[in-house]
Amino acid sequence: MEQVKVLIIGKNIEIVQLLVRLAGKFKNLLVSGTTDETDILQIQEENAPDILIISSGLTEQSEKAIDEQSRLLQPNIKIIYHYGGGSGLLKSELQSVLDFEI
Repeated sequence: MEQVKVLIIGKNIEIVQLLVRLAGKFKNLLVSGTTDETDILQIQEENAPDILIISSGLTEQSEKAIDEQSRLLQPNIKIIYHYGGGSGLLKSELQSVLDFEI
């Protein structure tokens, strides 16, 4: 099975690192993360992630802009809004996308 690329963005470095570590345990996921909103479009253009996880700390305006720009660059990208709830919720959110979309 091919690797599924996941990009995580949020403002809190510790949370982003934790999410990268947790999602990286999920089978066949290649996970990276950033806290720099200005880097996200360049990262997407270079790495074309299949899934984008938007985490906490971003303004509503930033979230909306990232969502819209991501969908313009990659119409088939799957976007998950994850604001916490533990590793079980993250796994469930990822599993639902992986089971039905990829």
